[in-house]
Amino acid sequence: MVRNYAATEETTEPDIRPLGALALGVAILSAALSVTYFYSPLAYLAAVIALPLGVISRGHERSRDMGNAAIVLAIIAIIAASATLIWI
Repeated sequence: MVRNYAATEETTEPDIRPLGALALGVAILSAALSVTYFYSPLAYLAAVIALPLGVISRGHERSRDMGNAAIVLAIIAIIAASATLIWI
């Protein structure tokens, strides 16, 4: 008796849905840290984490909006952190 396991085999692809919310949360943290002089270097670190997570989450249709928002917020946070460090 030969069993056919191909029909019962499930594909195990990673679920990227939580990455949109995680990217948006890290981008908001980065934007909040970017306006203070003392924490501006940490804003760069958080933005570096938020950017690739936002790009990855854009690949999933349901989390595309959160990925786009995370990318925009991370770029704004980088600009704000740079301006804070230069002008203060």
